[in-house]
Amino acid sequence: MITPRRIRLLGSPDLAGYRSTLVDLTRALDASTADDTFVVVPTTAAAEQLTRTLDARLRDHAHRPHIGPRAALYGALISRLPEPPRLLTGFEREAVLAAGAREAEESGSPPPFHVRPALIAEMLALYDHVRRLGRTVEDFDRLLAGELEPAAESDRGAAQLLDQTRFLSAAFRAYELHLQEGGSVDEHGARTVLSSQASAKPIRHAVIAIGDRPFDADGYWPADVTMLTNIPGLGSIDIVATRNTLDAGYLDRLRLAFVEIEEGTDLQGRPSEGAAATSTSLFVPDSGEAQAFSYRDREDELEGVARRIK
Repeated sequence: MITPRRIRLLGSPDLAGYRSTLVDLTRALDASTADDTFVVVPTTAAAEQLTRTLDARLRDHAHRPHIGPRAALYGALISRLPEPPRLLTGFEREAVLAAGAREAEESGSPPPFHVRPALIAEMLALYDHVRRLGRTVEDFDRLLAGELEPAAESDRGAAQLLDQTRFLSAAFRAYELHLQEGGSVDEHGARTVLSSQASAKPIRHAVIAIGDRPFDADGYWPADVTMLTNIPGLGSIDIVATRNTLDAGYLDRLRLAFVEIEEGTDLQGRPSEGAAATSTSLFVPDSGEAQAFSYRDREDELEGVARRIK
């Protein structure tokens, strides 16, 4: 059963408004809602910085949401399941894939290269990229093999790429089989479990304070969108972004990813008046000795400061 959920876009005029929006979202939490709210930020360092900002601005407000990158969100969601599976670490996943690569080579799909430890990490990155785009290993094998097979008989490079594709597909299938037999999951298996099992104490409110991939290096993926819009219990998703980011194409991508997104609302759900342009005031001292400086760009500004210091 899919939980009805509300998806809102909270736009801000600039980074200062962006931080204020996150502060206001936290201020609205109480003891019953803070523990069920997760704010997704780019990195662990960003989570620590946001925590310091909230502590500085909300000294008298004791309730804090969970804050962390997307990997931490997966960990929090999995930990709340009645029988949470074990989430593998990155090192464990590399070891499992290395075993899968050996099995693929022994089963008649040898790679056209020597499999070194560093290549295992790159293979795992490729696997993650394919799965995070919402594709399966079968999709990967079918699409690439379909492109390469017609040219493989007459093109040696295409033949090598076809051998590589078959090896990677066999290694990825062996990797998935090992996970299934071992009872552990990676983030891709976690999405399947989270979409099929309900938690007694789910994350009910997610605040997305990151962009989307591949435009944001630490952003969310299409597979994350599918999970967030399907998992039981999650009733509210707030997406925070600056107007410059939205105008650069992010708004169009959001409309495609979150088809029921509410635009132009404030934190209380009322229609907003739009992002007003920020005004800048120049304060001149009364001494009459003030100087105003004009620069072409940031480099010109730094050079001017250096000249005045000298």
